[in-house]
Amino acid sequence: MVRDWMPQLSLGTRWALSILFFICLGLGAYLFLHEANKGTTTTDSNPAAEVQANQLGQIVVAHDQLAHHASLPRGASSAAALSAAIAADVRGLVSTHEIQGPAGAVQCSAAGPSRRGRRAYDCHAHAGGLTYPFNGVVDVRAGTLTWCKNDTVDEPGLNVPLNPGCLS
Repeated sequence: MVRDWMPQLSLGTRWALSILFFICLGLGAYLFLHEANKGTTTTDSNPAAEVQANQLGQIVVAHDQLAHHASLPRGASSAAALSAAIAADVRGLVSTHEIQGPAGAVQCSAAGPSRRGRRAYDCHAHAGGLTYPFNGVVDVRAGTLTWCKNDTVDEPGLNVPLNPGCLS
């Protein structure tokens, strides 16, 4: 018989050896995979990947900060008209799931004196429990509203300047 050369082991010993075998097999697989992954790189250690990720981030931010335009309704106050235009924009962002809703109130306050019929505003839109900053300009002489969502972040390489038309 084949088992003649192997000493007879008790059932408990055979179970213990089987468990030990599978523990060693699992440990070996873990060590193999751990060593195999040591050579891989992430964007934290790969400058070229980090630059590419920042460029993609800048494209997304630039798109999100595009200037929007509307006509200034006759007889409407500048701040109220700009607030209403931004509120409509935020409702659109909620409906396309670009931001979480529901859309809430928008408050705009003048950001400095009026120059040549143009006044800059700092606005804050509330949606889904968050506050989104917007910058806007009302040009009374031209009868136009211009606003941009301000996605300024504290991450080097991701800041995209706002359209100058949204600032003054």
